[in-house]
Amino acid sequence: MDNILNKYSNSVLRMLDQNNTNRIVEFLRKKNCIYIDDIFQDYLDIFTIGYEEFIEKFNFLNEKYDNKFLEIAEKNMNILEEFFNN
Repeated sequence: MDNILNKYSNSVLRMLDQNNTNRIVEFLRKKNCIYIDDIFQDYLDIFTIGYEEFIEKFNFLNEKYDNKFLEIAEKNMNILEEFFNN
């Protein structure tokens, strides 16, 4: 946990909302995402995106990648950056 906290700026940490984060995590679990811990470690800022906006972006990206977005992201998590480019 300390590694995660040290990795991110205070502004990112302040923007985290527990309810929003829980909703996104639950969504990812329902989508059978098996690397949520890795996302926390390397892409914590994704959880600062509002839930509704996250779902919209996820659906867009999933469609863009032929409904294989999570499979592709599992192999190359850099693709998660696209949440901030669209």
